[in-house]
Amino acid sequence: MAPRTVYQFSGHRSQDIYNELNSSAGEIRVLKLSQSDNFAAPINCNLVHVQLRNDTIGEYEALSYVWDEPLFVHSITLNGKPHKITKNLELALRYLRSARRDRTLWVDALCVNQSDLTERSKQARLMKKIYSRSKAVLAWLPTFSSIATNDDLAWSSDNQLIVQQAKSDVRIMGEALELTRKICVRDYGTLLQMHANFIHAGDESDDPARRREKDPLAVHAQSRYLPIDAPFLLDREQSELMRDLFIKPPFWKRLWIMQEMSLARRLVLVAGHYELSWQFISLFFHNVHYSNAFYASPDWNYHPKLLNYAFAVPLKIEHQRLIQENSIRGKCNSSTLLEVLMRFAESKATDPKDYVYGVLGLVNDRLGIQVNYYDSLPTLFTDTALAIINNAANLDLICQTAWRPRHDPDGALTYSVASTRIRGLPCWVPDFANSLGFENHETLLFGQVGIYEAAPPSGICFQVFHQKYLGVMATIIGSISRDVMKDENDIMRRGLYCQGTYPFSAAMQYWNTELRQWLTNAGLDLARLECNELYAPTGETLVRALWRTLTTDLIAYPVMRTKNEKRPTMDRIFRAILNGHSQVPVADDDSGNPKMGFWSELMPQHHEMIRRVSQHWTFAVTKNGLFTMMQHAQPGDVIACVRGSNVPLILRPRGLILGRGVYTFVGTAYVHGFMDGEARKLAKEGRLLERGVLFN
Repeated sequence: MAPRTVYQFSGHRSQDIYNELNSSAGEIRVLKLSQSDNFAAPINCNLVHVQLRNDTIGEYEALSYVWDEPLFVHSITLNGKPHKITKNLELALRYLRSARRDRTLWVDALCVNQSDLTERSKQARLMKKIYSRSKAVLAWLPTFSSIATNDDLAWSSDNQLIVQQAKSDVRIMGEALELTRKICVRDYGTLLQMHANFIHAGDESDDPARRREKDPLAVHAQSRYLPIDAPFLLDREQSELMRDLFIKPPFWKRLWIMQEMSLARRLVLVAGHYELSWQFISLFFHNVHYSNAFYASPDWNYHPKLLNYAFAVPLKIEHQRLIQENSIRGKCNSSTLLEVLMRFAESKATDPKDYVYGVLGLVNDRLGIQVNYYDSLPTLFTDTALAIINNAANLDLICQTAWRPRHDPDGALTYSVASTRIRGLPCWVPDFANSLGFENHETLLFGQVGIYEAAPPSGICFQVFHQKYLGVMATIIGSISRDVMKDENDIMRRGLYCQGTYPFSAAMQYWNTELRQWLTNAGLDLARLECNELYAPTGETLVRALWRTLTTDLIAYPVMRTKNEKRPTMDRIFRAILNGHSQVPVADDDSGNPKMGFWSELMPQHHEMIRRVSQHWTFAVTKNGLFTMMQHAQPGDVIACVRGSNVPLILRPRGLILGRGVYTFVGTAYVHGFMDGEARKLAKEGRLLERGVLFN
């Protein structure tokens, strides 16, 4: 594990324990953990200097673990001197200590002088080698957070309560590892019982004969086989074990651990004296049909797939491990820095700088970023953002970000809650310490997957002026004349989403009475819809332009652009909706009579996209009549197509600097008729003006 934030703790001064390393020669320290057959005996260990070599595997095991609370309350003997460590590390060392021989480990808290920032920076640059060259990475899963933390408590026969509680926690994780192993190796008895659980789930029959007739234990017990497509259901106790192992432990939430496990040649999950090779889990994931057949039982009525319930983070690690392995073999490129930052954006680190430093070992091209804990946080995040933007030659980092967008009181976009906003961080630089969270991914447009191309790639390097202003080429296509607030979508959400709450006809009747006022507030005159007026940018009717805007011209799922052949049908449906009809004519049946139906059932992909978009985006009409979906805009904001951005951007004017307009980046927008490079074409024709502007 890599160097972390330093905490004050009692013990000998670091210079009394640590001799200087020759980092230029790839020198590291390893920990010699002295043997003992007494679990409660004092821990004694020594530090030894060794050289990392590119062509050999080191004679040490690297420990991957959670520091837990920064309380250095347990004493060990290190190089003959007393040294304080956290209770979780002491727990790990006690279990890892061999009864017969000394054990050689690499442990970040002890092998790196955490009081020396210079050494921390140098050793952090070696993390990739340290973990990839170890003979094994030991992933220590338990934490000691549930156990008493009194400074006076120590491992001894006088503190059996602490010992027994710790051993109980470790035992539970060990049982979970054993259950995981049985699933991975297809233990027949375990699978047979889980298949029976699935068959009987929800079966309230009291007839023993009927239950025996369906019971896999009776049907398959003699033949020793199960159907190839057999589903399996973990019972409540088994589901809780999987939760205790893969969901509850802080281990799976730590960023450095994601890198350490991804780099390991041989990875072993450890809980006390229980171990499980990652190879078993890898084989389980690779058999997609088999791994998708398992369901959990977190409660009596809810049975999610086990992959979604327990294995979300392990799947990310396995994906990254495959990329690492295949890139070494030349089968694929290594991950880019942006890819690994986004893949592990929801992981946590104690030192905010580690949100960048903690993944550098997973990329071959670090884009010139060097580990230096003396750098300020704004400097690190700004340099990282600029390096990613220029390497990709686009603005996906800020337009399609995995980091949490928040808005200041004036609506300007930031990437963290205002009270924790990093002072000095420009608006175009994500706060890599605040992830968006999977549940909020619908707030993004789909520019990063090639669905839109509102502007071409930049073609030039982006430059930063005065250490904060990002220079870009922008074509302004419209301006905002009214406030755009998300809560204005309540009418549309109720009208389109409440079909499952109360009768759809009632919903449509309600919606019809409110819709006209809502569209008028958005800047649209309904009379223009009724007279078949055309939408200037595309030449289609305003009705079609409206529903394509409300869906952001997408259908779901899978998410893709709307299809030409479906548009006439959707035109008829949307006209009926505007007139308040609960059912709409879709086509003629065999007798020539119109076929009627609820549009949400007849066009479910369009309905789903409007439902999805309306949760986070608001319809608005610009001063020059463009139909848009946007967030948090206010009068005076402009919409621009910016080179390198696949979607239009909302910008807030902030004056002039260096003869260029300065703007705050507010957010992204869908602008109908300007999602496929139309602004660039009009600029070439001289009908729009492309100019250099600055983001502050």
